[in-house]
Formats: sequence, structure tokens, C-alpha cells
Amino acid sequence: MEFYQRTPQEKNPEWMNFLETLAHQIAIAIDHAYLVEDLQKSNLELTLAYDTTLEGWAKALELRDKEWQVMKQHTTYAYQWLSSIAFLHPALDIPYYHHERWDGNGYPNGLKGVQIPLPARIFSIVDVWDALLSDRPYREAWNRERAIEYIQEQSGKQFDPQVVECFLHLIAENQTPQSRK
Repeated sequence: MEFYQRTPQEKNPEWMNFLETLAHQIAIAIDHAYLVEDLQKSNLELTLAYDTTLEGWAKALELRDKEWQVMKQHTTYAYQWLSSIAFLHPALDIPYYHHERWDGNGYPNGLKGVQIPLPARIFSIVDVWDALLSDRPYREAWNRERAIEYIQEQSGKQFDPQVVECFLHLIAENQTPQSRK
């Protein structure tokens, strides 16, 4: 801080003390101004980050809902693509109906119970079994016991209870010492 005066002034200790106090107060005020400015800047950045995060979540949910709709159509696409291959006609029920659920909450048609062709009911269990026992980018493979528990829990919901019973009987019969690990 510089102080100018037009006329010569004697050094007065009281006056110098006042100027020093004034300089300290000005320094504190400037420091506070910087702190307030930094706080406002941080608040703005936080608000922008929050808004951007919400936008990102909204876009992800929207995309997920669109990707889910597209993903649910894979059964229809598979049916359309494979139907031009004559020797596959007897097996077309499998790719088309394997995501139908015993309780009627599946897709593409919301079929329930025995409305779902038997080959698709069988394949749906085999498909889930394979998926559960395989590593995925989003999770590690499950062990046999956990996969069996899941299949049993889904009996009457996702899967035909009679098919579950037969499937569990088959995997128990075909269990080798190596597969018990």
C-alpha cells in the first residue's frame, strides 16, 4: 500500500499505527473477497457438475429404456433372420419364445404357462444356466450351488416347474467329480 500526501508530514507513531491497521484490514478484505469469489466459483462448478450428472443419468436411463426396447426385439429379429433357412423351421420357436416367462411377464408376446412352446421352455433354463455359470463383463460366473438355487427360485415364475425338476435331475445325474468343485 502506498500513501501520498501533498505536504510534508512528520512521522507520527499513532498515524503510522492507524495506517498499518488500515492496511491489515484492507488485506483481510481482499483475502475475503478472493475467498468469496473462489467459493462462488466452486459453487458454480458443483452446480454444473450436479446438473451434468443428472443429465447423464437421464440420458443413460433413456438410452437404457431404448436399448432395453431394442434388446427385447432380438427374439423377433432372430426369428425373421432364421426363418429364411428351411431346415431351421422346426426350431424357430426356441429363439422366438425363449424369453417368455412361465408367469406371463416375459417377451415378445407375454405368453404364460403351456402357451410357451416346450422347446423354448427347455432352452430358457439351459440359456440361463449357461449365462450364470459364465463370466460376464459386468459380473463373475456363479458357482453351481448358487445357479441351482436361482433356477429353483424361478420355478413357477420364470421357468416351467416340471422342466426345472427334469433339468435339475439331469444335471445331478451328469455331475462328474470335476464339476462338483
